[in-house]
Amino acid sequence: MAERVAQARFVSVDLQETEDHRALIEAIIADNDDLTANHFPGVVKLQSPTKILVKRESVEERLGREWETHEFQMAIVTVAGNFTEWGRRRDRHRLGALRKGTDAEIRPPRRSPRNSR
Repeated sequence: MAERVAQARFVSVDLQETEDHRALIEAIIADNDDLTANHFPGVVKLQSPTKILVKRESVEERLGREWETHEFQMAIVTVAGNFTEWGRRRDRHRLGALRKGTDAEIRPPRRSPRNSR
């Protein structure tokens, strides 16, 4: 009988690599120590075994202006994981729910009981 090996569940986000998104990408890389960034033509794949933090303050610092959440949504090509917002309302699982003054966190999806073997 073959033995099953548990696979790590990485979280990742692929972003369009354009001049407009450079500050966003740089901020995410700087704020996440265990992040791996792979550059492809026009896309950067950011991957982590734990979580990916998107800190509004870091992005705004690099941009030199206020940063709107929809700018993040416009940069996303694909996502593997669940978005979480925190601040006044903690643990909302919709990226569109992010409001001014909040940060985003992408975590690996939770395992369902029947898929955890």
